[in-house]
Amino acid sequence: MSDFRKDVYEMIKALDLEISQLQQKGAKYRINDGQFLKETNQCYTYQFLLADEITLPDGSPVRLVYKNKTVYGEVLAIEGFDITIELSDYIGDVVEEAELYCEPWNILKELKNRLQNIINSKKNGLCRLVLYGDGKNILDNDIYQNLQFKNVQTELAARAYYNKTTYIWGPPGTGKTYNLAKVTDYCISKNCTVLLLSHSNAAVDGLVYKIYEQQKNVWTPGKIVRFGVPKLPELLKGDAIITASQLVEHKYPKLKKEKEKLFHEQQYLRKKVKSGNATKDEKEKLAIIEDKLKEIRKNIRLLEDEYINKAQVLGVTLSKAALNSLIYNRKFDVVIVDEASMAYIPYVVFAASLAKKSVVVCGDFKQLPPIAIGQHELIERWLKRDIFEQAGIVKALKEKGKHPNMVMLVEQRRMHKDIAYFASKNFYDDKLANHRSVKSKQSIANSKPFPGNALVLIDLDNLGAYGFREWDKVSRFNVFSAFLSIFLIIKATKEQNISIGYISPFNAQARLVSALLLDLLPDIQQDKGKRIIAATVHKFQGSERDIIIYDVVESFPQKKASILINGHETDRLVNVAVTRARGKLINIADTNFLRSQLNQNNPTLKLIFYIMKNGEVINWLNIKEILKGEQIQGIEWYIDTKEEVWIKEIMKAKNEIIISLPNPNTLKENLRVVLEDLEKKLSIYILTNEPEKITGIKFINIQRDCVASFIIIDRKIIIYGAPKLHPTKLVIKACSPRAAKLLVNFLGIYDNNFSVQREIAVTKEGALARELVVKPAYSLKKYVEIWANCSQCGKQVIPQLIYNNKIVLVCTFCGKHNKITVRLLKKYLEHTNLKCKTCLSFFEAKKGKFGPYLECRGCGKRLDINSLW
Repeated sequence: MSDFRKDVYEMIKALDLEISQLQQKGAKYRINDGQFLKETNQCYTYQFLLADEITLPDGSPVRLVYKNKTVYGEVLAIEGFDITIELSDYIGDVVEEAELYCEPWNILKELKNRLQNIINSKKNGLCRLVLYGDGKNILDNDIYQNLQFKNVQTELAARAYYNKTTYIWGPPGTGKTYNLAKVTDYCISKNCTVLLLSHSNAAVDGLVYKIYEQQKNVWTPGKIVRFGVPKLPELLKGDAIITASQLVEHKYPKLKKEKEKLFHEQQYLRKKVKSGNATKDEKEKLAIIEDKLKEIRKNIRLLEDEYINKAQVLGVTLSKAALNSLIYNRKFDVVIVDEASMAYIPYVVFAASLAKKSVVVCGDFKQLPPIAIGQHELIERWLKRDIFEQAGIVKALKEKGKHPNMVMLVEQRRMHKDIAYFASKNFYDDKLANHRSVKSKQSIANSKPFPGNALVLIDLDNLGAYGFREWDKVSRFNVFSAFLSIFLIIKATKEQNISIGYISPFNAQARLVSALLLDLLPDIQQDKGKRIIAATVHKFQGSERDIIIYDVVESFPQKKASILINGHETDRLVNVAVTRARGKLINIADTNFLRSQLNQNNPTLKLIFYIMKNGEVINWLNIKEILKGEQIQGIEWYIDTKEEVWIKEIMKAKNEIIISLPNPNTLKENLRVVLEDLEKKLSIYILTNEPEKITGIKFINIQRDCVASFIIIDRKIIIYGAPKLHPTKLVIKACSPRAAKLLVNFLGIYDNNFSVQREIAVTKEGALARELVVKPAYSLKKYVEIWANCSQCGKQVIPQLIYNNKIVLVCTFCGKHNKITVRLLKKYLEHTNLKCKTCLSFFEAKKGKFGPYLECRGCGKRLDINSLW
């Protein structure tokens, strides 16, 4: 068996394994906040909000169940938590909640069939060449030396026409769409048929429209056809008549008019039947109209198929091409695959099988690769790598600096020069150059927030911005940085014609910010043209915005950085996050945590250091000045405020109060009295590290390893930073039912799924006081494990007791033995509010002859730190 046949069989096996994983996972999704957008040829387009971030290829067949009615359709696009679906039937203007069923494995099954046909075919030479990168650059031959290339566009056009395979490496903003349109334009001039493919509808739309713009002076209807449902407004409402349905309506206006007339009659009669007011004649008339509409739709589809078969240039998604026989049974002179680095290798091989003359593969292998959920080595090889790596392009560039069939686009027009410089230096070997138009991006940098700066770092160190992890999952979130991001987004929305995007590596954080956006910016989020997308880096690939907020999320008390921040794909992840921004990049990060976890070559740290040198830095020293005086509906920042503010909010509670109290000793008496009174009429949950320490009250105590202090009232109001104040005394209050419910879910506080532990009341006076003194609920050892860093390299330390019970903090990175310092003890005391057993006064840390110790401020009693261990 040849290597090629063996490799294709391996691809089929990899697809089988992935199909099995997808089927085990299931494919039922909850969607809500549905809005009807438009009707086209008896197909109805809706936009919904996903409850979770999912990965489905554009064109995936779906089934929607709403009010016991099943409707079929397909996915048009997923952007963040927004999903756009085309349905076969109208289900109303507003759909509060529905269930979406999808079987994405069916597309992979069809792709398997296409690969099997390739194995059985004797004409698979182009598939081999694309897979292994073996095609020669015949332009190097003497007979082609007379060809003069004025620029990269003419060189690419010649390569695409004369060479069997061409690989285009297109970094962000370098005009991949423009250059591919020029290549197509040249092929049209040579009377070639061209198939344009990409994994996303948005990419196909952009490319088809760009070709139309270049061809419109000589364009005739039907020459360029977009197969599928476009999202690009210019294709929907402009002068371009490109989609198959538009072409039919343009040529047969009477058919369109008759269809619209029957459709309106159908909707009128359906409403009457549904309300029970229809007569027998009206019911019979409805049946006749529906039969006529079915016949008209059938005729329209046949006419559309004619345009698809005759098109010289055809644009379609990879999934639709694999599913539809009109595509996979036809051959084209030239096949162009855009965003190929995001497509499974089997898809690219299938695309090559549709070409007669040449194949052009375009993408950026420095960005995120395709996504698959399986862990098998065949899945790793064929579904999680991109075609550039498989074809040897990446290896050739590392070893020789070039590949004979690869051209790199180097002139970028998207990003502000300061943003582009970081990307060029760290990801593109310093090869990116700025087009003169990049100067215009300064106008975005001059906008709010932080006018005049294209690069901004907000350092969360020492702000109480603690990192959380979902109770039953691995995804992480940071409540403080989510609120701060919303604050910045709201400031940015006050600027005219500025687009904003929020990016995080973590699904949980993206969901939290999306929930806050829906509650705090409802008008903007309901406007399809202005909607702000909050998504993971993976979902934002392929998009761009004027302003990007990149929230790293990671912070203490997490013991180590996630693999997303410190893994083999981190460079790609940071590259995508940074290069989505046109004019302003705001990076939110806890620099202390990241320095303790990452080496100096990690791209996350490189970005931080770069902004520190070339941009504006906001930290705990000046952040209060930024927050002061900002009145934003639904969210309030309290600076140096008193506890009466949130106690008043607690007293307004009607059903439930959830309080995160890391250290039970910090429950103050005035708050305890209020809670004791409220407990008689509502439920009170206390989240704490050691619930057994909360005595004397019959609260529902749930053990959670929380470090941050916060309050959730009636699953509507969130107060972060109270009741135990952080030293910066920053408290945030937001009214967001969606975010509150999400936090409850993240923390695992379910009505029937937690372990309830009610404490027995302590009746003897003074017993409670004894519980508040030595030994503390939060041990010094536990505090050191989470918070202490090496004084030499800043990495995490491990506490150890050595000879004579001496405490040392051993660095896991450089090996240095650190000592307990007075500064560390002071921070520990702030965290625990440790009191003296004798007089109930607070302790303070002091330096002694034999090391630091604790001394009571009241009676002067000394305490050996080993007793806190």
